[in-house]
Amino acid sequence: MATIAKINLAGEQTGDVSVSDALASFPCNHTVVHAAIVAHRAAQRRGTASTLTKGTVDATGRKPWPQKGTGRARAGYRSSPLWRKGGVVFGPQPRSYDKKINRKERRTAFYGLLAERIRTGVVRVIESWQMETPKTKTIAALRTTLGMRSMLCLASGECTTALKSARNVPDVTFLDVNAVGVYELATHTGLVIALDAWQRLEERFSAAGADAT
Repeated sequence: MATIAKINLAGEQTGDVSVSDALASFPCNHTVVHAAIVAHRAAQRRGTASTLTKGTVDATGRKPWPQKGTGRARAGYRSSPLWRKGGVVFGPQPRSYDKKINRKERRTAFYGLLAERIRTGVVRVIESWQMETPKTKTIAALRTTLGMRSMLCLASGECTTALKSARNVPDVTFLDVNAVGVYELATHTGLVIALDAWQRLEERFSAAGADAT
């Protein structure tokens, strides 16, 4: 059975936390992980880019000059895309960039990536995030001690003091376990999760693991 090191706020190992064989051996499908990340990033796009077509340009509809007799090329309207300040041909219009990814794929990507992080030894379980007062240097020192270039911290419930301590540390993200997704796991090199949050993750995997395979 695989284990994860249990640490305290100082980064000192105080024990081990067992990982179920089903989660530890869960396969990571990188194709599905990529699809989940692409879907997440696409959903962040606002899709508000908008250009004026020849029909929406605020210009007179009068013909610029007579059809014949001037010696110039024929011109029918001033909003022509060929003219300065005219409409745009095939320009961007407001749209949604959302990409569909179903629940099973999302679960497969999340638990597969989590299992891979466990197998590579970059996951730590912390006893508690409880701190008397906010101290940025505590979280910064923890990241340095663990040797994580970027650190994802997960908690269960309200941890206002720890959240305030982490928000000013570069490359450290503090989230509730219910808000974490594939993108956050993929963009951090290390994961530090509270013990109660880890237990909740395992319960969720036990309840949905069969559906994710």
